[in-house]
Amino acid sequence: MVAKNYVGFGPIQTGLMLLEAMEAKTFSSFTIVETDQALVDAVKSNGNRVWLNVADKSGITHRELSGFRIGNPNDPGERLIIEEAIWEAEEFNRIYVSRIRLPAFRKGIAVFEEKEDLLLFEEAKLYGHNAVHSLLVCRVMSAIGSDRELLDLGRKAFLEESGAALIRKYGSTGEPLFTGKGFRLYAEDLLEQMINPYLHDRVERICRDPLRKLGYGDRIFGTIRSLLLAAWKNEAMDQYKEQCISLVIQASPVCP
Repeated sequence: MVAKNYVGFGPIQTGLMLLEAMEAKTFSSFTIVETDQALVDAVKSNGNRVWLNVADKSGITHRELSGFRIGNPNDPGERLIIEEAIWEAEEFNRIYVSRIRLPAFRKGIAVFEEKEDLLLFEEAKLYGHNAVHSLLVCRVMSAIGSDRELLDLGRKAFLEESGAALIRKYGSTGEPLFTGKGFRLYAEDLLEQMINPYLHDRVERICRDPLRKLGYGDRIFGTIRSLLLAAWKNEAMDQYKEQCISLVIQASPVCP
């Protein structure tokens, strides 16, 4: 029986999750929460309709989404409606989710996969995907496809360094991802996404908020630390560290 509300926050959850939620046919209503009033007004003036550009290997498809509510929580009237929607909502915000043990619980979006422990998958994303994404810097990510040397550097960092260390760390869990074959499929799929010309993913997006991404436990230094702790080779990632340290020093306030 369909009697659940979907609530998503901002453009990212709208772009990534709203389409899946609508196609799941398990939600009775859809509410988007956005604090940019100009954006809220633009969507409302368009009849609460938005279009998504969905890129895959063959090109870009355009999908129209409608039939949802959008509101700004800073508006008292809209905040009440949003709070009511959240109260009744079953919210999802990731592909891998913690295992739900509530009686008679059923997932609203079938593509999500429950896991006993998400930490290993978070590290695979951060120290694998995100680290290599940051390592391969071009004006647009699709340009990497024509630079064989740079692409091979990313593949080496992904498979021989962070991937190998993660397999050593989590291989005993029995998760298929943390095997030689599983991680290679994971890496090749993500590398293919990175260089997809239809995504036209710009380096400005990848490098925004640099101090957070250059944090002690984040994608660059967190990956290097995990490799050092595992006593694993660290050639591809290591050549990036001096540039990153220089960026941190330049951006950090001078101590008196």
